[in-house]
Amino acid sequence: MPQDNGLCAFAYNNDQINYVELAYVCALHAKAHLKNNKFCLITDDGSLSYMKQLYSPKKLEKVLDVVMITDDPLEEMGDEKNIRQHFDSPWTEFKAPFINNNKHEVFTITPFKKTILIDLDYLAMSNMLDTFFELDTPVGMFVNAKNVRGNNPLWKEIWLHNAGIKMKWSTVIAFDQSEEAKTFFDMWEYVKENYNYFKFLYGFPKGLYRTDYCVSIASHIMSDSKESNWYNFNERMYFSDQKDEIYDFNDGVYSIMANDQKENWKDIPVAWKNVDLHMMNKRSISRIAHKVIEYYEKELNL
Repeated sequence: MPQDNGLCAFAYNNDQINYVELAYVCALHAKAHLKNNKFCLITDDGSLSYMKQLYSPKKLEKVLDVVMITDDPLEEMGDEKNIRQHFDSPWTEFKAPFINNNKHEVFTITPFKKTILIDLDYLAMSNMLDTFFELDTPVGMFVNAKNVRGNNPLWKEIWLHNAGIKMKWSTVIAFDQSEEAKTFFDMWEYVKENYNYFKFLYGFPKGLYRTDYCVSIASHIMSDSKESNWYNFNERMYFSDQKDEIYDFNDGVYSIMANDQKENWKDIPVAWKNVDLHMMNKRSISRIAHKVIEYYEKELNL
């Protein structure tokens, strides 16, 4: 029976986004800011091999406590690559596979008694996630969020449908090994396997497979289809849009140009420190990663 608390993250590289670099950055933040900072990376052989070319074995041993190898999910997806339209600032767009089809399997993969499933672009800059390990609930997720400008998300990031249910964010999911948590992840898998049906039933946008929709629907079903605070974190998540850009990092402070969604030619400079951030522009993290890695490796004496 697993005994420790820890974090799990999935990382599968593609030719557009260096997910193993993001994983290293994500894990460094966790090591520096969290007490419960054991980190399990779930990846495939090819991605891990590339990661070992980037970072020394000694550093990887200190930053990654557990590495779990799975098959390459991109190969298993066949022709259905779940291609996502990404932005890198308002002026650059690119397409890349969005490999999230096996995230629900974390319940059986995790080596921990209590786990936080974390997206690689979530940067822990405080000890807030430590409090989630202490929650007396089988599953927990964010339901409220604001961007770095202090504004609410667009309605499509708050509701699955303008007459439908409220969306939960799968960016961070805390869970234990209880039967109720197992039922939640089983329900998530059921929604995934019947995604087209639930798309029609709940009226969410067509196209991209999103785990946010799956966890929202699973929660809705398990709460007997009632609007409730079932498995909601009380805290708010802060995020930075794909059209925002990190332009510098110094002494633990991210300097961000926050884009005005109504007037794309306008940017608002934001200095970000000591508050967790879901930085959705992944390429922006990569461009500044060398500075972030140098800072945190020094902080952790790596």
